Amino acid sequence: MHGDERITYPLAEALRRTDLPIDMHVTIIPSLNPDGWAADTRRNARGVDLNRNFPWMWSSSKESSGPGPASELETQAAMSLLQTERPDLVIWIHQPLAYVAPIADCPNEYVELWANAAGVRVRPDISHLGGGETWSARTAGLRSMLVEVTSWSTAQSLIDDHVRGFAALLPRVTVHESK
Repeated sequence: MHGDERITYPLAEALRRTDLPIDMHVTIIPSLNPDGWAADTRRNARGVDLNRNFPWMWSSSKESSGPGPASELETQAAMSLLQTERPDLVIWIHQPLAYVAPIADCPNEYVELWANAAGVRVRPDISHLGGGETWSARTAGLRSMLVEVTSWSTAQSLIDDHVRGFAALLPRVTVHESK
């Protein structure tokens, strides 16, 4: 989501190497913001913070939210993927606030498993204006959670912490009843 959150690529690679339950399919997107990644900045090449561009209570008064809800191609691509695939769980990963939060009807058990294994706290349900995690849960109706890695570091120990969180969660994810 944010190009200056540098743990996403190494963490995505580590998550890809995690053993999955036999009947589970996982899609991992290392970066939704390749322009921001290349420039090491939060915003995309058009100066838009993609995590303020989703149409969940989008606001033009929010700095760098874009010219309109879902105005950015990256936002549109994420929305299209999620609306087409309808995953049983969407996990949004950010840095550096050290918590895991369930969004809307995501089971608390999911975030507790990840948080306990990764050594971070659980934060109650949150909503971000224009946030991808809030849009996926509250508009698209997908169980969603937000993972905030502990610091701006890309240390292997942080990657290992969150791989443990992911691995602890996998066997407990169930098929969403509304699929």
